[in-house]
Amino acid sequence: MKTTLITLAIVATALIGFTPQAEAGTKKDILRFVGHQLSKNNGYGNGHGHCTPYVVRTSEICRRCETRTGYRPCGSVYYYNVTVVTYRDYYSNGSSRTYTRTIA
Repeated sequence: MKTTLITLAIVATALIGFTPQAEAGTKKDILRFVGHQLSKNNGYGNGHGHCTPYVVRTSEICRRCETRTGYRPCGSVYYYNVTVVTYRDYYSNGSSRTYTRTIA
């Protein structure tokens, strides 16, 4: 029993020590990485002589509060409020993309 616990402790320590940390970057970090990749390719992201479009700016278009319905495990209904935000990304080639995020 004691050797099993010691073995598990050693294995857990080894996994923690050798496992790389996963990091989620911000949009600024991602754009910096994309810019670095473009500079490595002499500004041509896809190898065919066309620059890869990148996000120039993001603007908030709409923010609203919505009431949503939820159901408890026993079947009763409850209501909760969420904020729905609509954004628009503007790209370097003149195109744009609109998307919506829900903030609880």
